[in-house]
Amino acid sequence: MSSPGVIVKYRYTAASANEFQKYIDYIDRSEAVRKDNVKKYSMFNDYMGNPEKTSALFTQDNDQLNRSEKRIVKEQFEQAQANGSLMWQDVISFDTEFLIKNGIYDKTNELLDDKKLMEVTRNMMGVMLKKEGLDQSAIWTAAIHKNTKHFHIHVATVEPIPTRERGKRTQGTWKASRSKVVNSIMDRSAQEIEITNIIRQGIVGKKKGMPTLHDKDLKKMFLGIYDKLPEDRRKWSYAYNELNHIKPELHQMMDKYLAKYHGTDVKKLDTLLEKESQLKLEAYGSGKYDQNFYKNYKSGKKNDLYQRLGNAFLKEMRMYDKTVMEMEGKRYPSSAANKFDHGRAVNLSLKRMDKLTKKSYESWRNEQAYERLQKAIERDGQGL
Repeated sequence: MSSPGVIVKYRYTAASANEFQKYIDYIDRSEAVRKDNVKKYSMFNDYMGNPEKTSALFTQDNDQLNRSEKRIVKEQFEQAQANGSLMWQDVISFDTEFLIKNGIYDKTNELLDDKKLMEVTRNMMGVMLKKEGLDQSAIWTAAIHKNTKHFHIHVATVEPIPTRERGKRTQGTWKASRSKVVNSIMDRSAQEIEITNIIRQGIVGKKKGMPTLHDKDLKKMFLGIYDKLPEDRRKWSYAYNELNHIKPELHQMMDKYLAKYHGTDVKKLDTLLEKESQLKLEAYGSGKYDQNFYKNYKSGKKNDLYQRLGNAFLKEMRMYDKTVMEMEGKRYPSSAANKFDHGRAVNLSLKRMDKLTKKSYESWRNEQAYERLQKAIERDGQGL
C-alpha cells in the first residue's frame, strides 16, 4: 500500500476546554517566551517539538503577525471563547518526497517554500470554510512546523460570534479540502484541458461532421439501434434509463467507430489518463479511504467520452428519423403525444436504403446548410 503525499485531519474542542485557553495564552507570546514555555501548552506538545523549527503565525491576510496583530487575534479568540465558540484544529501533513517532486522542498539546501505552503493553507481554508458555511463568521491562524519527519501545518479556527454548535464536518468538506491542497500543489490544469479537448473537440466534435450512413461497417449497427429506440423522442439521450437495453450495442458501435477513426486520439487519451491516475495515487495514497480520490478518475473520463459520443450518434439518429419522415411526407412530431410506428418506418427505410444514397443524403444536408446560410445573411442584414 502506497503512502499518501498529503494527509488532512482535524479535531475540535469546546470553549471550556483547557486546550482552548492554552492556545489563547500561546498566541501573543514573544518568540523567546514561546521557546521557553512551549512545553506548558499541552495542546501543542504533540506537534510543536522544537519551536525553533516552527514558523511565525500567519492568517488569511498576513504572512507573519507582528505583536500588535497578535494581540488583536488574541482578543478575537478570547471573544470566541467567551461566546462559547468551538475551536477547530486542522493538520495538513506532507510526505517529504512528494514535496521534493513538486518543487516545494529543496532537500540539498534544506529549503522549504513557506510562501507556497501558506498559499496552499489559504486555498484549503477558503474551501473548507465555504463548504461548512463559516466563511462569513470564522477567523483562523496557522503555523508551519518543520520539527518532525514530515512537514506539516497546524490551523486553529474559531467564530468570535458563533453561528453553530456542531463541530463535526461533512465527508464532502474533508474530501474537498484535501483535494484543494493537492490541486494547489500539483497544478494539472493544462493536462486537464488537454484531456477535455481530446474528448470534446478531437473525437466528439469531429463525429458531428461525419455521417454514419456513409460507412458500410457502421450503417447496419446504426440502423439496428435506431430500430430499438423508444417512441418518445425526448428520451433519445444517453442519460435516459429507457436506453439501457441498447447501450451495449451503442457502445459496440462507438468502439468500432473509435478504433477506425480515432485510434491515435484514444491511445493518447489513455496515456494521459493513466499518468494522471498515477499522480493522484502518489498524492492521495492507496488506503481504504484514500483511493476514493482517484480510483474512478480514469473510468469517469471514459464515461464522459461515451456519454458525449453516444449523444452525438443519437442526435444523428434524430436527424435521420426526421429525414425518413419527410421522405414519407409526414410531419415530424414536436411532442411525445405525436408518435409513429418505428418498426414500420424502419422497415420502409431499409427497403429504400438503395434510394437513400450519398447523393440524396448530402442533398438534404446541403438544403439545411443553405437555409442556415440564408438565415445568417438575414440576421447580418438586420444588423447593418
